[in-house]
Amino acid sequence: MLPNSPDTSWITIRKRLHFTADRAALEQRADTLLSASLEESTRRGYLPWWHRFASFCCDANMAWAVDPHHVPLPVDSHILRMYIAYLAPCYAASSIENALAAIAAVCRSHDVPGPATDPSVYRTLEGAKRMGPVTRQSNEIVEPDHIRKILELAHVDKWSHLRLLRAKAMIVWTFVIILRHCETRQMDLCDVAQVAEGSVATVRKAKNDAIGRGAATMFGHGTPWAARAEQSLYDWVAAARLQRSPQCTKHADPRSHCEACGYLFRRLRTCKGSTSVTQHPVGRSTLTDELRHVYEQLVRNNALPDTFDTKRRAIDLRRGGHTAMASKDIKSLRRAAHGRWKNAATAGDNYTFLHRSLMMQNSSVMLD
Repeated sequence: MLPNSPDTSWITIRKRLHFTADRAALEQRADTLLSASLEESTRRGYLPWWHRFASFCCDANMAWAVDPHHVPLPVDSHILRMYIAYLAPCYAASSIENALAAIAAVCRSHDVPGPATDPSVYRTLEGAKRMGPVTRQSNEIVEPDHIRKILELAHVDKWSHLRLLRAKAMIVWTFVIILRHCETRQMDLCDVAQVAEGSVATVRKAKNDAIGRGAATMFGHGTPWAARAEQSLYDWVAAARLQRSPQCTKHADPRSHCEACGYLFRRLRTCKGSTSVTQHPVGRSTLTDELRHVYEQLVRNNALPDTFDTKRRAIDLRRGGHTAMASKDIKSLRRAAHGRWKNAATAGDNYTFLHRSLMMQNSSVMLD
């Protein structure tokens, strides 16, 4: 009996309990699933681009729309090509792709063709890539020696001790766990657990895991520097008086933020000379800002030369952690498992898992 047969006898008893033919309920659920196809952060990122495009369409020279709240769809390819030409002098090709993705998301929500369906729009974008500004990738990374110096740092000018502990924990753990900056700021207190060999950090959602299956990286304390790096996190947790809640919701809904336990790295509030911890996560640029302040202090302490470039970014921590592992001749499959990304060179990557002891060794040798 084929599943699309009018006879529903093939449905199991368990499935029948969830089966309903109520049209209104199914339409409401379908709309909910449709809205969940995009992350909330993605929708927030697309909104400014759509507003910019709507204003462009209402320009007197374009005359495609009268009201920015009612842009006729589908948009003519000639308008889209002129919009690319409008953005090209000021934006990189990646930003123009984001702008077109925002338009495509709106078109999909109204079941009309988007920019990607027109070959002329695609070729115009390719031309913008060839003729537009190019951002050179920096070769500067955060090195293991820098992390050791940061661990030894005793103070930063005009900083409270609590802020220093938070900065050291964020920087060191982003390096050794090879986190993206968004993963660092979104990590909950209950996403980190201590085990006999070290600690386990679970990333519930990632750029390459939008569904939220989750992936864990284990960090060992097999060497003195690795032990100090691990302890930096728990020094911050103890100083900030963070505690896991008995009402933790991570087991029931592992992909969502746990309101009971709260974020691991939180914003600080200073009032009358006293620094306290809030319930809000650190800002998007906090990790980069704190990293640069720490580097500037190391230069003032003569731990780094005066000519040292302190303009490092959060991505340089992830690059530096991966480079440190590669310099220790750790193979790409082990690096991919540690950094939670797919190893394109290995066909069976999704079915390969490292033993805990091997992953603990990865982090133990990074700071040697």
